[in-house]
Amino acid sequence: MKKFGLVVLIAVLFLCAGVGVAGWFTYSQFTKGEFRIPSLFNSATSTDLGITFTPEDSKTVHNALQSEAKAITSDSSECSTIDCTSGKAIYNGTQNVTITLTNSQGTALINEWIQLSPNAPFTAAQMRVNQNGSVDFAGIVDMKQVQRFASASNITSETMQLINKYVGSLGETFPLTASGQLTIKNNQVDANFSAVKVGIIPVPSNLLREYKTQADTFVEERLTVVKGLSIEELSFANGKTTFKGTVPKTIYFVK
Repeated sequence: MKKFGLVVLIAVLFLCAGVGVAGWFTYSQFTKGEFRIPSLFNSATSTDLGITFTPEDSKTVHNALQSEAKAITSDSSECSTIDCTSGKAIYNGTQNVTITLTNSQGTALINEWIQLSPNAPFTAAQMRVNQNGSVDFAGIVDMKQVQRFASASNITSETMQLINKYVGSLGETFPLTASGQLTIKNNQVDANFSAVKVGIIPVPSNLLREYKTQADTFVEERLTVVKGLSIEELSFANGKTTFKGTVPKTIYFVK
């Protein structure tokens, strides 16, 4: 059984909020007749943030964390006592956690989550916390997986229709990058995007400011899905991620 820090999942939600902002942006431009995203302009290559990691990066975190996660199927022994619906994440118990992660550790754990979860909405992910506290995320969005993620995290059908109709015009997969400042205190999100790029198309800064409230709400709604999760503080500074709060003791990802 592998151990997994929920703090990394929270950081990943910042990138997912970028998908939502991109959807709202493209919707506003399409309705004005001012914007089209032909798939031929899409780049299939994720931005390299220069973060490398090894299995040792995640092992050092595993030694410090008590929470555990495991990928199971409907045939697994655990499913004799719990409802194992495919694509579902099952959270049991709570425990207090205080931890600080390096960029290599954070990126290693994000990719471990991608391997374990049947609903990870992207691949080839990297996370970089800069010395000034700003955060950069990069990954390849998989629209089929976004649909599964939406179902598992209670994203409304209206929001998914928006994303599928407009951002989905980029194709089944496309790169997404997001940069900005993020803090969460007492489960209240404050996300300030300085840049979001969908494929090779940058989202104008005025749109990022206009949709800040929607992005904050989007992340907060995703947090409520994780039972046992309470964020006293999630912050980024000096190239590191710090999390303080409670996380589930056990997490099962049903394939």
